[in-house]
Amino acid sequence: MGFGVAFVVVTLYAILVQNAVLWAILLGLLVGLGYALWRLLVAVEAIADGVHRLADGSDDR
Repeated sequence: MGFGVAFVVVTLYAILVQNAVLWAILLGLLVGLGYALWRLLVAVEAIADGVHRLADGSDDR
C-alpha cells in the first residue's frame, strides 16, 4: 500500500506541478517492473521451497 500511495503522490506532482506526463509514465513503468520482478522472486522462492520439501520427503522412504 505504501508504494501505491507514493506512486500516486509522485504522479500527481509530476503532472500537476511540473507538467511532465512523461515522468509519470516512466515512473509507472518502473513501479510496474519492480512489482513484476518482486512477484517473480517470490514465485521462484516458493518453487525452491517446494523442491526442497520434496527432496526431504524422498529421504524418508
